[in-house]
Amino acid sequence: MTEQRTDLTMLSRIDSEQKATASRVDGIDKSLQSLSREVSEIKGANKTPVATQPRRWPQMWIPLSSALIALCALGFSIYQGFLQRQFLKLSVRPRMTISFFYNSDGAGFMFGGTGIGYATMKTFEVLVDGKPQPSWLEMCRALGFASPPHFEFTVPRPETVFKPDTYNKVFWIPSGPQSDELKSKVGRIFIRTCYCSVFDECWKVDTLSESPERVNSCPKPEITFTSPPR
Repeated sequence: MTEQRTDLTMLSRIDSEQKATASRVDGIDKSLQSLSREVSEIKGANKTPVATQPRRWPQMWIPLSSALIALCALGFSIYQGFLQRQFLKLSVRPRMTISFFYNSDGAGFMFGGTGIGYATMKTFEVLVDGKPQPSWLEMCRALGFASPPHFEFTVPRPETVFKPDTYNKVFWIPSGPQSDELKSKVGRIFIRTCYCSVFDECWKVDTLSESPERVNSCPKPEITFTSPPR
């Protein structure tokens, strides 16, 4: 009986010690958990917050769209101005014509503006057999007229501005033997001129060409064509 009481007492003591140990373990565990939370809080307090970068694309679309629209408007304005200038050039483009003409009243050359714009004549040259002539009288001598013919003439001066529809006689021999002689020798005569528009676009035309030819500038003639001496 005594041994049984002893065993029960020891068992009771061991049970009490196990409960006390379990209680201490629980306390230690709670302490560790509390310490862990405190450490986490300290780490969170010391950690530098990362600033959230705002998404700027939606905000940048408005100025980018405005700039694009302004650029398109500028380009359209430039292109429209270019078209207007081209239209204006075409609407006031000059055209000068040189041609040989004859009828019952005589024979000669006609020269002037036949376009819709003003033309500034730069050069006027008369050649016989490829040689430049200084005047209408010298042209007749180079053609071999037996005597100087009676003729009417004008001398186109450089920088003369020709209005539209100013196509007139520049050299004319009244009807007769001399006008007939001129008609027979007209193939040896070559007349050319160069003129420019108000936009400094230049063309050259001659008695052999059907339409003016565009040139960058008017070349200087070898001989200045003038009035015959009196």
